[in-house]
Amino acid sequence: MLALALVACTAMFMGCAGTQIPIASQGLSNAGDVPATSSGDLLYVASTSGDGFIFSYPSGQFISEFSIASGITAWGACADSSGDVFIAVEAGSATSSIYEYAHGATTPSTILNDDGYVATACASDPTTGNLAVVSADASASEKDNVAIYAHAAGEPTRYYDSKMTFQFCSYDGSGNLFADGSGKHQLAELPSGAKSFENIPLNKELIMPGGIVWDGSDLAIEYASFSPKYSGIDRVELADGKAKIVDSITLKDLANRTASFALEDGTLIEAGGQTLNEVGLWNYPAGGKATKIFRAKGAAGQTFYGIALSVAPSH
Repeated sequence: MLALALVACTAMFMGCAGTQIPIASQGLSNAGDVPATSSGDLLYVASTSGDGFIFSYPSGQFISEFSIASGITAWGACADSSGDVFIAVEAGSATSSIYEYAHGATTPSTILNDDGYVATACASDPTTGNLAVVSADASASEKDNVAIYAHAAGEPTRYYDSKMTFQFCSYDGSGNLFADGSGKHQLAELPSGAKSFENIPLNKELIMPGGIVWDGSDLAIEYASFSPKYSGIDRVELADGKAKIVDSITLKDLANRTASFALEDGTLIEAGGQTLNEVGLWNYPAGGKATKIFRAKGAAGQTFYGIALSVAPSH
C-alpha cells in the first residue's frame, strides 16, 4: 500500500485545529469585497492553514489572498452553477462549517453548520442547487456520512453507507451523486431522488482513491502518493450497475498531488497538496506534462488543498 495518499493526508490534518468558529450558521449581510476582475472566471484555492487564494482563470494571474478564518483547517472546496464557492472548514475534532462565497467575494455570504462532524469535501447538484458535503465522524461511533443541504441552506439530511468510508463526492449532470472511499466497496451512487446509496462494484481496486469528478460521460477519480509513478487520474466507466477502469492518466510536474481537482472544457485543474503551494493545469484526458502552473505571492509554506472554479455569472 502506498505510504501516503489523499486518505492519509486527510487523516493527518483532522482534529489539529482547536479554535471554535465564531459565527453560527446564518446568512451574512456583508458579502465581502469583490475584485474588479470578478467579471471573469475565477479559481479559488483553499490552503489547510486557513487562507484562501484567488486567481484569474485561465490566465493564472494572482488576484488576492484572504483569511477564511483564524485557527481553522480548510479542506475541500466546490462551486455551484451560479459561481458561488463553498469551502469546508474544520475548527475542531467535532466542529466544522461550510463557508459560501459569492463570485469574487472574500467574505462569506452564508455559513452552514456541520457540528458533530468534520466536513472534508463538497459538491453542488447542477439540477437543484443542493449541496453535498462529506462529513467524517471523529467520535467512537465513526458514522461517516454525506450530508445534503437542500438548496445549500438549513440543516442537512444525512446519508450513510455501512460498507464504505466516504472520501470525496461529485454530481453528474442529472443530479446523481457519486462518492468514492475505502472499505468493502470504493464507489457508491445516490441516484437522484433516492433515499440511500447503492454500492457499485469495480473491475479492480482503486489505488487509495481521492478526488472524484464527473467528466460528462465517465468518472475521473484521483489516485496519489509521494511517488509520481503512483499519481494520476483513473477514468471509470459506468454501465449496468458496474464500474470499470478504462484508462489511467499520468500527470507530470507536480509529484506530490493529494488534493482535489476540477475539470473545465478539456482542462484538468489540480492543487498541489502535501506542502505544495501550486496549482497545475493539464489537458484532459491526455494528461502528461502540465500546460501551466499557477503560483501565488506570499504562499510559501502553504499546502493548497481545496479548489473550486467559479464561473462568472454572466457566462
